[in-house]
Formats: sequence, structure tokens, C-alpha cells
Amino acid sequence: MDRRITIGGLGPGIHIYNARHLDKQPSLSMQDYTIITGITDAGVAAEVKRWLARHLPDCHPVKVVQSAGIPDYQQIMEIPLSELESLDRFDDLTLVIIHYPTDNFVRANLRPLVEVMARLRGENGCPWDKKQSHQTLKPYLIEETYEVLEAIDKGDMHSLCEELGDLLLQIVFHAQIASEKDLFNIDDVIRTIVEKMVRRHPHVFGSTEVNSASEVLVNWEKIKQEEKAQKPDRQRSLLDSIPRQLPALLQAERVQSKVARVGFDWPDYRGALDKLREEMSELEQVLAGGSYDEQKSELGDLLFAAVNVARLNKIDAEDALRQTLDKFKRRFTYIEQKATKTNRDLALVPLEEMDRWWEEAKKLEES
Repeated sequence: MDRRITIGGLGPGIHIYNARHLDKQPSLSMQDYTIITGITDAGVAAEVKRWLARHLPDCHPVKVVQSAGIPDYQQIMEIPLSELESLDRFDDLTLVIIHYPTDNFVRANLRPLVEVMARLRGENGCPWDKKQSHQTLKPYLIEETYEVLEAIDKGDMHSLCEELGDLLLQIVFHAQIASEKDLFNIDDVIRTIVEKMVRRHPHVFGSTEVNSASEVLVNWEKIKQEEKAQKPDRQRSLLDSIPRQLPALLQAERVQSKVARVGFDWPDYRGALDKLREEMSELEQVLAGGSYDEQKSELGDLLFAAVNVARLNKIDAEDALRQTLDKFKRRFTYIEQKATKTNRDLALVPLEEMDRWWEEAKKLEES
């Protein structure tokens, strides 16, 4: 083996696997070079390809060395991974070389985190981690997502880095639970999203031409519909892919954006603004004498119309409401501080006085 590597011109720091023992390898090592030996026939090559496909896209280039180290017989060729089993010749000295470029950067390796999680869930692991399921982890996934959003809103890149790590942990956690049931593992998660991104960006990875971001979105939706057509039992509507668990304002924006991509939309925000006024009038009518269900329905229509106005003006309704909440909290905190400074129980302060303090807080912000 050392003789073959030297002939191949490869340096130290490589990983070598035997093709017949790949099932004992948890993953592909992210070293500069990985060599797989013993590819004696097309059947073994097919198994090697299937194993590598868990970690690499089909288009990833691999080097095949036939009759490795034998003068006058050695042949080296580079082919896409997808063609590995289609070679016309194999022998006892056929091997595959997988190269990871390290052009002035260090490749991040997810494997240590995967191994930590596997140990936490293992026989001698953490009782709490071992007890968790996909369902019990849902609140933590939501919490970590919102902590990422908070770090972004604050512009705190140090916190963002940390919070993204916490969010990544949740993804690895779910993948580990699934792998224990032989459903999928983290490599399947990564491979699936890589394939999806390549498939949905034919203007980058293929020959499709686009002239604007809007054309990209049209192509994206078209490709998604083609994907859905291959899985008719899973999705029957354009809107089925929008999770009901999304916050209501965000879900409304997603619904409106989805249908807009197929032409079901106002020409501009003015039509949506007229609709907002109409919904406001209808709400006033039912508030004056309608039932609770009617009032609730009309209020929902009003909120939906407001999101439409925001969307057509490229305003994130969820973010706008969150910004208003932050503003309200700041001003109310000012009122609390004024009451504390005067040694008064806030609940006993007249509304008129609290209104004055509110206006003070508003002027301080504006100044």
C-alpha cells in the first residue's frame, strides 16, 4: 500500500479504507485525501459508490487508479462519482482517491459534534439526552431559532455564532434519534439538502439562464411543483408545504407569496390597501352587533389584509410587529421607572399621568 501511495504522488495525512469493510466506517473522513482499495469488480464499485453517495454529491470528482503501482499498466482517470460502477475494467489493484481541496482554509468537520451526540445518547450517556424524542425536542428547536433571530436583530455576531451552534446541535440531535431507528442520519440530511440546492439552481449548476431574482423564484416554484408531482400522496396543494406551526403573521406572508408566484395577487399595494379599508369597515360593523365568531373572523381578515399591504411594500410584517413590541416595552419600562422614582404603586397611578410619561418616553426616543 505504501508503494502505491508513493507512486500516486500523495503525501502523508491520508485515510485508507478497504472497500469490503466500509460498513464498519461511520462516515467519510474529511482529510485532504481518502483512498478506498480493493475495488475488484463492478459489484464492489457499486457498493463503494452507494457509501460515498451518503457523503458526496453524484457530481463530485473521484480519481480511479487501475493496476496501481504496476509500471506500464497503471492508469489514472478522473470521473464523476455517479460513473464509478460503469468502468469497463477492474482488477485487484483498482483503488479510488477522493480529494478535499484545502486552499488556504480549514474544512469544518461536523463529525465531532455527531460523535458527541451519539455518546450522549449511548449506553453510558446522559439520562436527559437519552430520554428525548422528536416531540420533546420541539420547544427547544423553536427556542433556539428565536435566539438566533434575536442575535441577528441585535447585530451581535459573537452571539449569532454561538446561537447558530446551538441550533445546529438541535439538527444533529434529531438526526441522531432518527439514525438509532435506521430512518436516516446526519449524512442523509446533508446529502439531501445539497442535492436539492443543486437541483433547484439550474441557472448555477446547469444551462438554464435567468435575468432577475424574480425569474429565479419562478423557476424554484416550478421545480418544486415537479418534485411534488413525483410524490402525489405527500402534497396536493401549492400551500401544503407551508408549516401550520409557523407564527400566524409569517404563515400569512408565506401563503400570499406562494399564490403570488402563480399570478394570484394585487398589481400593487394600492389594491391591498383598499382591501384593508374594506376589512376595517366590516370589523366595525360586527363589533357593533355581531357574534363573537363573526368578530373573530373579521379581525382575522383585517390582519391578513394588513400582511398583504406589508408584503407588497416589502415590509416583513412579523419583524414590524416585533419592532413595535420592542418599542412598547421600552416606553412602558420608562413608565415603570418613573413610578419607582416617585415611590408610587404603578397600579395606582392615574391613566392620564401614565399617558404623559408615555409621551415623554416617545419624545426621548425621537430626540
